Amino acid sequence: MTLGAAASAALCWVVVAVTVAASERRWSNAAPAPDATLAALASDHLLQIATVIAFGVPPLMVVGGAAPPEWPMMLAGLGLGLGGAVLRARSMQTLGRRYRLTPLQQPDAGGLVVVGPYRVVRHPGYLGLVSAFAGLSILAAGSWGLVAMAPLVAGVIWRMSLEEELLAEEFPPEGREPVGVVLDALSQCDAVGVHLARGRVAVHESPGRQRRPRRGEI
Repeated sequence: MTLGAAASAALCWVVVAVTVAASERRWSNAAPAPDATLAALASDHLLQIATVIAFGVPPLMVVGGAAPPEWPMMLAGLGLGLGGAVLRARSMQTLGRRYRLTPLQQPDAGGLVVVGPYRVVRHPGYLGLVSAFAGLSILAAGSWGLVAMAPLVAGVIWRMSLEEELLAEEFPPEGREPVGVVLDALSQCDAVGVHLARGRVAVHESPGRQRRPRRGEI
């Protein structure tokens, strides 16, 4: 690999890292969660540790001798990183005050958010997070950098399971429906009509399906 290509990969890594940091700073809601469960708080700590690993280990792998990515892999990493950062920022922006870093029930929030990325993806914020860090890992150490993603993926899966449990407690009929890890069944969206009324999301039942509104999750 040429020096120019290595420098380009490093520059792309910096661009994605700054984009991720800026979006988190702009849209993330770090409000205290006094009612959070022990498992939810533990998932916070796990994700923090996993994020540090996914962020810091791939560059260290390069220092240890791993080869930076070639141009095709570099472009793939850049696309994943920027696309994931934008998706996560859009997800947080869509949820607004409903977004929390720690999973917990929010009795004062509105119903299910089914606009923006939530129209087609069950947990777009987590999908964006994993995509962004996968891009960073690839830009730093190529495909070998993805090894450092394992703790983050495990933490995200656990975190999503906690959020599904909260939904099951608050909205039993829908909470017990089988769902995918990342993608929601697209057919559910066909049965819902959505409009914004006075700044709140309104969910309307279609004749072919009955569903109860529930709170959006990332």
